[in-house]
Amino acid sequence: MYLTRSSLKKLLSIFSLILLCFFFYADNANANARNSITVGTSTTMPPFGLMDKKNNKITGYSIDYVNAVAQAAGLQVREIKDYLWKDIFNALYNGEVDLVASSVTVTEARKELMLFTLPYFTNHLTLVVHKNSSINSFADIARKKIGATAGGSIASVGIPRLNPNATVVPFESIGFAAEALRLGEIDGFVADELLALFYAVQSPHYAKYLKIGAVDTAFDQFAIAVRIDDYYLLDKLNEAIEIINQNGTAEKIYNDWFN
Repeated sequence: MYLTRSSLKKLLSIFSLILLCFFFYADNANANARNSITVGTSTTMPPFGLMDKKNNKITGYSIDYVNAVAQAAGLQVREIKDYLWKDIFNALYNGEVDLVASSVTVTEARKELMLFTLPYFTNHLTLVVHKNSSINSFADIARKKIGATAGGSIASVGIPRLNPNATVVPFESIGFAAEALRLGEIDGFVADELLALFYAVQSPHYAKYLKIGAVDTAFDQFAIAVRIDDYYLLDKLNEAIEIINQNGTAEKIYNDWFN
């Protein structure tokens, strides 16, 4: 089949038009995708993330916070996925979720693996012990078995900083550590301050067995984590955080959960 120059030009024009349409729809689909986000959290971290069993719904301070941030950013929360803490960052790295909103501590090591928004919570590490225990300081946990969440910064960095001679015992969740402590299988556990208070003071089941042993005077901060190359989402979230800080929404969410 012989193509004239005129026919060839027409074919090239049609081909170019098809390519333009393809890129237009691809860009449009990508833009729509960036208008919605999937959130990763862990319901093993009350009150930041927990399961409302009555309504079978994931809730918590971090969930209310990220929903408010998303609304201010013009983003739709497409889905909230629940993970064990040891799996939560892999879900971020492999693209299962766009961000992690839980009690994520900002650390220098994590800054090399992910990006962090402006912080939204200040935290103190807290030691929980059995009510019969004589432990009342971090100095007392040398050569003691101290529980912490597996894969978390408390196990890898926090407890070694508080007392390098403590023996770290990892658990899938602090709930398991609390039960082990109640049964006398460990000497204590270290958790974020509010999580520790939940088990030692607020829990009807555990408060009669456990108490606060010590509170760290140093502090760390929680922030929303996004993938290491996702500066677009990071900028949108930070702009939204500034908005909810200024209009009182962030303060209201805090008061709803903690006051």
